[in-house]
Parts: sequence; C-alpha cells; structure tokens
Amino acid sequence: MLRVMADFLEVTTALEREAEYDTVFVDTEFTRLPLQKEHIRSWARSTGTISVSAVPLDGGTPFYAVQNLSKKLRAQCSDFVLTEVLPHIEAAEVTCRFSTPLQFKRAFAGYFKNRLAATERRPLIAVDWIGDAFLLEYMLPAQADILLLDQIPEVERSFEQFFTGSRRRHNAVHDAMALREGYLACRQVTVRGRADAE
Repeated sequence: MLRVMADFLEVTTALEREAEYDTVFVDTEFTRLPLQKEHIRSWARSTGTISVSAVPLDGGTPFYAVQNLSKKLRAQCSDFVLTEVLPHIEAAEVTCRFSTPLQFKRAFAGYFKNRLAATERRPLIAVDWIGDAFLLEYMLPAQADILLLDQIPEVERSFEQFFTGSRRRHNAVHDAMALREGYLACRQVTVRGRADAE
C-alpha cells in the first residue's frame, strides 16, 4: 500500500539526507484529471496512463515510457489531454513503448533495478502532485521513499520559467526536468540560508 501523506518526505528532510538517496524526479501524463469529488486513489485506478518519465538528480539517463496511442486510448482522453498533452508526447526521446501495464511495469522496474546497481542507494521518488504517486502506487520500488514537492515556491517558479524553446509543458520528461530544476533551486536557497546563519 502507498504511504499516507504524513509519511511523505518534506524537502528539508530530503536535502538533509540527500547522500542516502538516488533521487529521481517522476512525472506522469494520463487520459483525464480527477473529477471534482473523485478520490485521487479511485481516479488513479480508473484513468489511463499515457506516459511516465523518470529524470535522475545526478544527470543520468532519463526513462521515458509512452503507451501506444490506440483509438481506444484516445477515446478515453479528455479534451485538455487531446489538445495540450498528446501534441507534445514525442517532444522528448522515448526509451520505452508499451501496450499493457505489465510491459510498462517490467520496464519501469528494470530501470530502477539498474539505477540501484549503479548507485547502491535506495530511490527517492520526487513528484509535484500526489496523483503521480497514486498513479504509480503499485509500480514504485518497494524500498522507495517519496518526496512531495507540491506548492513549493521554488518549484512553482521553475515551472513558470523552464518551458522555452523546444521544452514542452505536459511532456512528462520536460515536466520532470522542470521539477528537478525546482528542487535544485530549493537546495540553493537552503545552502544560502545556512551560510547566512553562520
């Protein structure tokens, strides 16, 4: 089962313990947003996953999985997804295409297995919305901790400034990269604060 909100790491804790983790920024794109009174976990079980990206803090190779866009999947997409997400799906290099959840799960697990072998550190999955964590609830490595970077000024500024040139909002890779930039800005603010306090 996914951890309750109280178990999610805060950014200050993640920064203090950064050396313990292989921090990876994850973003998802999906067929629709939750309805107004729909519980996020119920939404996550009923929506379709279009793409998932994992971008490591250390600059390692990103993982970008895209589901084959069948007519059935397109028919499930909201108007927003059809106009704002699907046109940008190929804006980053795809490393994995999948047709079934099992294919995706194997590729995602393989990516994190390789990361663990390379870094020898347990994963810290950073997301900017709890829905991303719920959507991947049964896909995340068992030993992973989750960092929720929601409503953090540095992250919000990063999303306002990051998307220029070929960077596309609502492309999972580019969104994960923007989240990484926001985290790095949090780190910079923390370091400055410590220096000012000394």
